[in-house]
Amino acid sequence: YCGRNLKYLENRNITSTYATYFHYRISVDGKFEYEDDGKKRFQDYSNRIIIPIFDLKGNLVSFQGRDITGKAEKKYLFPPGFAATGSELYNGHNVKNASRIAIGEGVFDVAAIKIAFDQDMELRTVVPVGSFGKHLSYGDGASQVDKLLALKENGLREITFMWDGETRALHDAVDAALLVKSLGFFAKVAVLPKGKDPHEVPP
Repeated sequence: YCGRNLKYLENRNITSTYATYFHYRISVDGKFEYEDDGKKRFQDYSNRIIIPIFDLKGNLVSFQGRDITGKAEKKYLFPPGFAATGSELYNGHNVKNASRIAIGEGVFDVAAIKIAFDQDMELRTVVPVGSFGKHLSYGDGASQVDKLLALKENGLREITFMWDGETRALHDAVDAALLVKSLGFFAKVAVLPKGKDPHEVPP
C-alpha cells in the first residue's frame, strides 16, 4: 500500500510475492453493502486485509476481512449471503494436478506453510490448503471431503494434516486422517510444538 508492504504482513514474513499468490488486497476505507429482510445494511471493512476464497475452478465464492489494527471487536469479518467457508478448501484452486497437500487450519497458517515449504526443494510440490477449522465437512455433495475426492481424480494421493500442536487438535487431526485414509488417501499428521499454529513457529 503506497509502495510499501503492510507491517501486518511483514511481521508474518509475507512478502509481495506471497501476497500476490494468495491475491490479498487492502481495504483502507471500504464497506460491504447487503440486504437483510429488505433492509439495506453494511459491514465496515476499513483497515482490513481482504482475503479472497476461490472454489476449485478458481471462481471467487467468498472472502474474509482480517483486521490489522488490533482494535476491532471481530478479527475476521465474513460477508453475508456468500458460500460458507466450511464447504471450501482454501487455496484448493492451486492444487490442480498435485499429488500431495498439507492442510492447515486458517488462511495465515496456509501462508506460513507455503513460505516454509518453498524453502525446501523436496516440499515445493506440496500444496498448502486450509480447512477453516479443525475438522472436514462431509456428506452434502458439496463438502470439503467431496472436494478432496474431486482432487483425487486429478492425482491427489497424500494428505498431511498440520493443525496446531494442542492435544485436542492432534486428536481431531488423527480423526480426519482416518477419514481420508478410508477414502483411499495416504494420510499423515504433522506434530507442531505444543500449543503452536504453523504461523507461530519458524519455517
